[in-house]
Amino acid sequence: MNKEEKRGIFLGILGIVILLLAIVGASYAWFTARDNSKDDVVKVKAAEMQIVYVDGREMNVTGLIPGKENIVFETVRRALAGESNKNGDKYTLCTDDTGHTVCGVYNFELTNNGETDVSVMASIEPSTLKEGEVKFTHLKYAIYDTTSDDIKGTKLSTGNVTYNTFDILSSNYNVPGNSTKKFRVIVWLDEVGEDNNIDQGATFKGRVTIRDKR
Repeated sequence: MNKEEKRGIFLGILGIVILLLAIVGASYAWFTARDNSKDDVVKVKAAEMQIVYVDGREMNVTGLIPGKENIVFETVRRALAGESNKNGDKYTLCTDDTGHTVCGVYNFELTNNGETDVSVMASIEPSTLKEGEVKFTHLKYAIYDTTSDDIKGTKLSTGNVTYNTFDILSSNYNVPGNSTKKFRVIVWLDEVGEDNNIDQGATFKGRVTIRDKR
């Protein structure tokens, strides 16, 4: 075998290795993207799954007054339903009848462009607070599947917001092939009486992160 033949075989083998590496890399690329977009809608698309952060990926919760869960959720429902107050003014999302902010709302969508079902998990990753910023003690969240009912939705889980990464979808939520699922996360300051004094001036910053179960 001459030198040119050996060189041809080597290049052929090298090409196959590079192709295999590319295929393996693509199969693990679904949820590894990190975006720097400042748009309200951020799209992350890889092999088959598309993630749309409708309200942006970053959470910045501050300036909340305490509220009971049923009152908080009513401020969301009536605003999404397009209802008006007695003066004829449209209700504003997360604003109570006194004009105070009682919650934050964050929507995202998952589209499975493939034929096979995909199980996903969702977490909230807190950001480091700046010096002097105060942590919430009684901040809570609830996540809804709003695919079939954009106003009320179906509650999937609820719990306390912490300053360590925590799951909001921890049971490997199934997204069927060729379908889109819509979600809404509501964050509010739970009303607990005088104990809410510790929450005055508090701040929570973080981001929603989606990953597959692998």
